[in-house]
Amino acid sequence: MAITLSFKVDGKMKTFKKDDIYFADNIRAVKHSIVQTDFYSKKDVTKEDYENMQTDYCEMIADIFNNEFSAEQLKTGLMISKLDELDAIYLKALGGEKKEADDSEKKKK
Repeated sequence: MAITLSFKVDGKMKTFKKDDIYFADNIRAVKHSIVQTDFYSKKDVTKEDYENMQTDYCEMIADIFNNEFSAEQLKTGLMISKLDELDAIYLKALGGEKKEADDSEKKKK
C-alpha cells in the first residue's frame, strides 16, 4: 500500500512516496505520541511547548518518509487543507487507520 504526500518545496509542488509503513515508523510514531501525552498532561503549557510538539510531529512525518524532506519544508510547504493527510499517515504508523465518519453513520442505520 503506497503512501503519498504532496506539498510545496521552494515554491514547487513535490510528491513524496513511500511503499508502506514499517516497524521503525511505528516506533517513531509512538515516540511522538509520548511527546503529545507529555504536552497535554502539563499544567502550564507555553507557546514554545506547543511549537516543540508540532515540530516533533513534522520531524516524525519526515522520518517516516526517510527524510526526503525536512520538518521545516513540511511546515512551510503543506497547505492547511492537507493536515488530514498527515493525520492519516500518523494513524497508519501507529498501526491504525482513519475511518470516515460516514462509514460509522452508515453502520448505525
